[in-house]
Amino acid sequence: MKSRTHMKLFGVGVLVLVAALTGSACSSAPGAHGSSRWDKIVAGEWYVPSQNLEAYQVGPDSAERVFGAFQNWYVFKIRNGHYTGPTQSVVSTYEDGVWSAPVTFPAGEMTGDISPDGTISMTITSPGEPVGHATGHMIFVSGQWRMTMQTDLPEGDGVAPYVLQWANMTKLREGETIPGSPSFADLGSLVNTQPSTDPLDSPQYSWLGATDWSIRDSSFTSGQPEDFRINTYSNGYFFGSSIGANPFSVTGTVRPDGGLYLVFTRPDGTMTTRSGTVSGNGARARMVFHTYYGATPAAGSATLLHAEP
Repeated sequence: MKSRTHMKLFGVGVLVLVAALTGSACSSAPGAHGSSRWDKIVAGEWYVPSQNLEAYQVGPDSAERVFGAFQNWYVFKIRNGHYTGPTQSVVSTYEDGVWSAPVTFPAGEMTGDISPDGTISMTITSPGEPVGHATGHMIFVSGQWRMTMQTDLPEGDGVAPYVLQWANMTKLREGETIPGSPSFADLGSLVNTQPSTDPLDSPQYSWLGATDWSIRDSSFTSGQPEDFRINTYSNGYFFGSSIGANPFSVTGTVRPDGGLYLVFTRPDGTMTTRSGTVSGNGARARMVFHTYYGATPAAGSATLLHAEP
C-alpha cells in the first residue's frame, strides 16, 4: 500500500489582463465565447494577496516540501469574456530553513473564459509540462471584486501528484503596487501559521473540520455509498480519509462562495478529481460535484453524517 503525504507550498501570483487594441474590453456585443459584462472589470493587473499564498501537493508518493512560486499571467487580449496570453513562473524550494535559488520555468500560454454569471475557466500550458487548469468565480469580498480561483497543476506524468492552490486574485488599482509582496525569504515565516479569520481565507467553512460524510459517486464509488471524515480544515483547505471498508484519502479546497475542488486518492495511487459546491451547514450540509476537466463524465454528492460540536 502506497502512503500519501501532502506538500505545503507558498506562492505569489500576478495576473495581468490587458485589453487588446483589437477587440476592446469595452465592447458591448456578446460573441461566440459569451458576454462582455466582465471585460472592463477584469482588464488590468491582478495578484494573489498574502492571505492566500498557501498551497499543497497531494499524491500517493509525494514527499512533504515547502515551495515559493511567483507567477506572471499576461492576458494581451480579452473580448466578450474570452482571454489569452503568456505565463511565466519562478519557483524556489524551502528546505531546512533555507530557500533555494529561484528557478525560472519556460514561458507558457493561458486561455480562458468568463461567463455572464461570473464563472471563470482557464487552461495553462507550458512546453514539456503537463496541462494545468483553474476554475473560479467573480465574487465581491472585502469591498472589491475578486477573481476567486482554484488551480491544479499536475506534475510528472500529468496525473499525480497535483499541486493545489486557491486564491482571491485581487486587482491593482491605477498607481498601486502589490501591497506587502513578500520575497521568498519572507515566506519561510508563514510556515505553520495559525488558522486565519480573515474574510479572504474562507473562515466561514471552518465547521468542515471534524465532520463525517457519506459519498455516492457514479464512478469513484460505482454509485455505492462510502463514508469519510474531514480531519482538519485550515484557510480554505481540508484533509481527510475514509472511515469505511474501502480506504481512500480526500484533499479539498473551498472558496468563500462555496466552490469546491476535491481530490480522492485510493491506496493504489488512483486519483479522482471533482469540482462542485458545498451548501448549508449542520444536519443539512451537502456537497454536489462532477467531473473536472476532460475526464470521463461522472457526478456525485456527499451528505453530512456527523459534526463534532
